[in-house]
Amino acid sequence: MTSPDDTAIFTTISFEAVISTWHERPRCEIPTKSGSQCQHSAAMHVDFHGCSSGLMCTQHWQAWHRTALAVAAADRRPGAVCKWCGGKFASVDDSCTVVAL
Repeated sequence: MTSPDDTAIFTTISFEAVISTWHERPRCEIPTKSGSQCQHSAAMHVDFHGCSSGLMCTQHWQAWHRTALAVAAADRRPGAVCKWCGGKFASVDDSCTVVAL
């Protein structure tokens, strides 16, 4: 059971404040080449088999995917290797899970 003093630690946010931004899409979490935060809306959540995950816009997803395919082709081996954990995957697409927002 909570007392009135227990609820004092929580920030009060009005219902109107929450729903006023409900229609807005979250922003891409990838930094740009200049180091600033990408200003595009996120189109998907990408999970790189537990090594990393985040929200990405279509532009950043396509850039990552093209680069990953090019690296796999340059290595002349089938599949993909994770740069974080060294895990080997049958294909670039097998190395991640993409969920549209």
